[in-house]
Amino acid sequence: MLFGALGLHGETSRRTKIAMGFSEPSGPFPVGCRRTELDSIPVNAFYPCVNSGECVRASWWPQNTSSDFAHPYAAGLAAGSQLPGLAPIISSLSWVRTKCFLDAPIEASATPCRPVVFSHGLCSTKSFYSAICSEMASQGLFVLALEHSDGTACACMREDPQLSMKFQPGADAGRDAQLATRVAEMSRALSALENGFPEATFDMENSVAAGHSLGATAALVAASADSRFKTAICLDCWSPGRVAPKLKPNFNILFIRIDNPRDPMVRICQRNSQSGHRSAAFAINRSRAQHNHQTDFFLLLPKWTVRMALGRQVDDAATVLAANNRLCISFLLDELSFTASAREIVDSSQGLLMMEFPSF
Repeated sequence: MLFGALGLHGETSRRTKIAMGFSEPSGPFPVGCRRTELDSIPVNAFYPCVNSGECVRASWWPQNTSSDFAHPYAAGLAAGSQLPGLAPIISSLSWVRTKCFLDAPIEASATPCRPVVFSHGLCSTKSFYSAICSEMASQGLFVLALEHSDGTACACMREDPQLSMKFQPGADAGRDAQLATRVAEMSRALSALENGFPEATFDMENSVAAGHSLGATAALVAASADSRFKTAICLDCWSPGRVAPKLKPNFNILFIRIDNPRDPMVRICQRNSQSGHRSAAFAINRSRAQHNHQTDFFLLLPKWTVRMALGRQVDDAATVLAANNRLCISFLLDELSFTASAREIVDSSQGLLMMEFPSF
């Protein structure tokens, strides 16, 4: 068992031992995590919380309550990767703990919070971006990581097990319909936020659409379609040229890509900046960086398993995620520009390239 030596315990335990890989978020607030549904959409909510010793650390993904031996998420991941033998190994990740406090009270001094709605990538789920979402929440943002019902989640686990869905990826030809489902769910989750968390207040008209891979493309479309989303954060965006002609240049945008920014991203940034919005495109241009460096996976899996699965060595996951986090937070806090702090981010990441398009 990969994590047998970590001393990790189930979510109901009063113990607070922490999994290797996750770092404490750097912001001024501790982070709470609540698993719930908003308008029937499964979400992990990450938010600034009260530092309470009564709360346990949240597990990375929910315990397996199905009758199957393998965790539903693990089974979906194994099916998506066409490596069925991975399912029992990945199932052990249900014992990994994050740095978030499960169901901790929301910190009143952090409100009104700016909402962030995060859309996962293909064959991913709401749990796979806990490091990035926790970092945002530690800065006072209220992050909803969604689990989409378009068939692209490795599993969509509902409160009613009869409504849960297995991985149904479909083909590229069906991506437009899946994107439409994702965009609708992002807006629905945002609309349900205030009723779902009545103890908090929100800056609803200054919301952020964010995502990774296919989820980043959904964030682009959501920010264009829903005026409450004033900013899009797009991590390794999938096929932005596919949606570019339909986008309105009415939002701030940050692209971060694991290689050089592609032409469609540059054109989208230029068009949005010309309409008076902040736009930036960055590349983590490291020879051993990989698409999944923007998820939690490389933090949690031992390096030898990653090397075996990919057939090559990859960069240190914490280094790449730290660059992601610093760029996202700096952009969201309006601190990212041609300044010394921006150059520091570029220099410290050892290969991070910057292109920014100032609004005018």
